Amino acid sequence: EGVHSIMGMAGYISATNLIKQTAAQDDPYADWAIVQLEEKLTQAKIGMLELTQQLDRIRQDLPTQIDMGDNLNIHPVTLPLYIGSQLGFLAVYLLTDYDTLVRRTLLAHHTALIGRRDMEAWIDDGAHLLRSLFGQAQ
Repeated sequence: EGVHSIMGMAGYISATNLIKQTAAQDDPYADWAIVQLEEKLTQAKIGMLELTQQLDRIRQDLPTQIDMGDNLNIHPVTLPLYIGSQLGFLAVYLLTDYDTLVRRTLLAHHTALIGRRDMEAWIDDGAHLLRSLFGQAQ
């Protein structure tokens, strides 16, 4: 009891679609919600970029004789998305940034550039950025 569920991407998109519709009807609270979400998106994007840059600095420690490719998904999942607001699309872009961060973090751990704690911290920090954005929309 008293525990709130964590909103996912689908819930976030539904919420932002509703906020956009009510803002179009001149609801000042919806306008305020849009401004808040835009600020949270900007913060999350900056945070994700900082995490990625930290990982880039660690990859620079590779010996010059070693050329490491990217960790790519051989069978990526394809899902239909029905997004009715720019806030929804911006969140999807952030999610793809997080996916890239996770794949690169897992590769850095697999190739002994970082330890398990660092790997978990980067993955958790990136996930926190997404969850905080989704929580803002609730």
